Amino acid sequence: MKKKIVIISPPESAHTVEWIEFLNEQKRFEIFYISLKKDFKPVEKSFFIDFSFPFYKLNLLKSYFKVKRIIKSIDPDIVHAHYLFPYGILTLFDHKKTVISFWGSDITNDYKNSNSIFRFLADLSIKDADFITFAGKHLKNFFKYDVKNSEILIWGVDRNFIEGVKESDRRELGFSDDDFVILNLRYIRDIFQIERVIDVVKDLNNKFSNIKLVLIKGDDSPYLNMIKEKCKELPFIKILENLSKEKFISLIKSSDITLSLSKRDGSPVSVKEAMICGKVVIYQEIEPMSEFFDNKDFKTSLKTLENKELYEKILYFYNNRNVLKNIGDQMKEFAEENFDKKKCFQRGLKIYNKIIGD
Repeated sequence: MKKKIVIISPPESAHTVEWIEFLNEQKRFEIFYISLKKDFKPVEKSFFIDFSFPFYKLNLLKSYFKVKRIIKSIDPDIVHAHYLFPYGILTLFDHKKTVISFWGSDITNDYKNSNSIFRFLADLSIKDADFITFAGKHLKNFFKYDVKNSEILIWGVDRNFIEGVKESDRRELGFSDDDFVILNLRYIRDIFQIERVIDVVKDLNNKFSNIKLVLIKGDDSPYLNMIKEKCKELPFIKILENLSKEKFISLIKSSDITLSLSKRDGSPVSVKEAMICGKVVIYQEIEPMSEFFDNKDFKTSLKTLENKELYEKILYFYNNRNVLKNIGDQMKEFAEENFDKKKCFQRGLKIYNKIIGD
């Protein structure tokens, strides 16, 4: 008899889609999925809880009781929530074997900035769960208390898929083969230092007109509108949106160098994908990213928030293409060894087996 697994997670997350795809490949699981706000059906038995009330907390309260009813009707062997807020909290007191996976922003932003009530519910959910997975040691160390029955579970990337994607044609962006294309891997959000990137590339472009920048649109927000306005008169900057996974990978392959200037997270999938593609990633040196690279120094980190340091780092690689290629190869080798999707997912499967006794 197949084991029943309920997945509760955001519909827009790669963790949702790829984890469900992996579980379906195992043939011994029956997968159920619960989403909030957005109707999404990755499996036949998917449930959607609409946010119909004008107040977020009322919607969460309604969702909590609906989730409880759905779980009771399924009677699953495991309930697995991806992200603590609000998905992990919705598993509280479900009286089933429960796994909650933390992937970064749910701890470093949502938990950190939550009010006392939500933090109390989060701590209660963590202690009530049968198992917790962390995307890195820095997340586990974030808590003042010892989180028992937990493991580090790194999210892997699909090497076979990436290797099968062709490089995109730069001419579609209005760029040429002679251009030096910088791809900012992270969405347009204030935590990713987009203004700093634009200002630095603008200065570089004034000196070398073949230096170009590609930005990826994030959620609609006043910050996004401000960035669009800032880029209006800058023809060397392209803002792209609605990119499929394949299109994003092809864009990475057509770039010369990539950026990830997050101020807080430490296990970004896009950075792993860029490394698998053999691209140099310039990143902001924070504790989570040092852990991400296992304290290996590729000479691509930024130790300050100053424009000058980013300017000089990009300029160095612009003027030293052989070094750029060599470090890109080193990053590719490191990623293949540490971030292979199948190896990482197998670790998650072992956690399931441990919980249900298989």
